[in-house]
Amino acid sequence: MHTTATGYFLNKRDTSHIWVPGYDLLRTLLLHESHDNPTSGHFGVDKTMKTLQRNYYWPVMADDVRKYVPSCTACQIMKLSHQQAAGLVQPLDPLERPCQHVTMEYVTGLSAGPSGNDAILVVQFAHTNVNRLHGLPTAIISDRDPKFTSNLWRHLWDQFGTKLQFSSAYHPQTDGQTKRVNQTMEQLIRTTCTDPQTWEKSLPLLEFAYNNAPSATTHQSPFFLNYGQDPVVPSTPNIETPVPRSQRFAEDILAAREKAAEAIRKANLVASQQADRHRRDITYKVEDLVLLDTRNLRLPIPSKLRRDQYGIAPARNTHPDSYIVS
Repeated sequence: MHTTATGYFLNKRDTSHIWVPGYDLLRTLLLHESHDNPTSGHFGVDKTMKTLQRNYYWPVMADDVRKYVPSCTACQIMKLSHQQAAGLVQPLDPLERPCQHVTMEYVTGLSAGPSGNDAILVVQFAHTNVNRLHGLPTAIISDRDPKFTSNLWRHLWDQFGTKLQFSSAYHPQTDGQTKRVNQTMEQLIRTTCTDPQTWEKSLPLLEFAYNNAPSATTHQSPFFLNYGQDPVVPSTPNIETPVPRSQRFAEDILAAREKAAEAIRKANLVASQQADRHRRDITYKVEDLVLLDTRNLRLPIPSKLRRDQYGIAPARNTHPDSYIVS
């Protein structure tokens, strides 16, 4: 390592990272800023590690992060436990540009804020997840909430040439993606807002924390994939890079998006292979008799008195693993 005019210790092989000396107080401060700070969002070990690695290096950083994050009191109290979900994975393909497809869903059941709002509309753009408009999408993927199936909503997007795609109930391909984002937003509210009624005021900061966090799949933050650089946060060092960033900006952002798309394809393949080990591929023909699971259907018969399954005939195939029945 060597010292710059500003007094920073830099790695000779990579002058964009500061070498942090072995002072416990200094390293703990950086861990706190990269995890506990409201702009960091109390994310897990992997995202906290990637956030630190943007600007800093020390030999036992990974060990320190693995010790620090599980010791966070707010995370221990507020975070949910996630186990692998059952269901055949039908991943969405990577897209050619940011904001090409949009998924959206509501987070409901929140305490009413000063303006009376008690829900959040979570809009997720493929690649970037940035909740601001960057041009019209070619498709919007959502559940069948009455707000999304209304004639007004359909007519509005029909005028823009945007296709509306509605998820099937309990379908992993379209339902699971936004469900996981919603869980993350709820987790951010729990760990950041000590008063549940202040969530509305904190929402812009929570949005910033989510978009600044590196993705476990692409290894880049939504900010970086959208703008070609990560935003300045309290832990960002004030150092000058030897090569002006403008000279390689276009190459950096295009390379990052290509790597993100390839990472998504690989992750989709691995997830599908893992889930499909416990599934069997079945294709039904029109008029084949099948058993329909009624546990998630609203029927006039009380649930304790009705049969769990009914024999019924598929009418037509709408997707390789979805059918309309009659």
